[in-house]
Amino acid sequence: PRQIFVYLPKGYFTPGSKHRYPVIYLHDGQNVWDDDRCCFGHGGWHLNTLLDSTTTLPQAILVGIPNSSARLAEYGLGADILRLRPSPYHRFLREVVKPRIDQDFRTRRDRKHTAVMGSSMGGIVSITTGYVYPDTFGVVAALSPAFQVPDAQGRTLLDVVKKHGRGRFRLYVDNGTAGETQDGAPLTREFVNLARQKGWKDGVDFEHFEDVGAAHNERAWRMRAWRPLKFILESRSR
Repeated sequence: PRQIFVYLPKGYFTPGSKHRYPVIYLHDGQNVWDDDRCCFGHGGWHLNTLLDSTTTLPQAILVGIPNSSARLAEYGLGADILRLRPSPYHRFLREVVKPRIDQDFRTRRDRKHTAVMGSSMGGIVSITTGYVYPDTFGVVAALSPAFQVPDAQGRTLLDVVKKHGRGRFRLYVDNGTAGETQDGAPLTREFVNLARQKGWKDGVDFEHFEDVGAAHNERAWRMRAWRPLKFILESRSR
């Protein structure tokens, strides 16, 4: 069991409103709010203040699912990622968290209005969630995903795309270029090329953004978080 954080947009509280909202499920969910003390001194993503202040993005419900001490195991690729079987964390998200959110709040429950989003390992588990539950989660956003992380057999998400092809979900991916590992830019570019080869189409169901000079931390993700939110909320054609 763990605490779940839920952001409700301002319009949610309009008296008599029956309006239903798209939902974005956020991994590392304690790190995505306006807490300047968290996240190794980089502060949170400030997604709540971003949506509070925007006049251009559609409103949405945000659900933050905090990580645990078992983060690497929960978000990782497991024993054999090529089998695309849901992990306990995947099942927790789909069988426990989503039904409770749909029960307690005015959500749009269909896959086109249900997204997952995360950074680094949270980006990896967002993509695998799209692959194992495509009928539930129709939009995926992965910021600085840790594509170098393998399963127990040494396979990565690049091998998943090679074997299984285009997932049945819309996909946003980004990366920075700073630091010793260049924020994983080389592997991200390789993944992006594979994704395009397998059928994801820019401007239709795919977007890649390279944030030149950005590092692998929450400050960098906070500065560009509007991009995946725009991708998720403004176009749901598939």
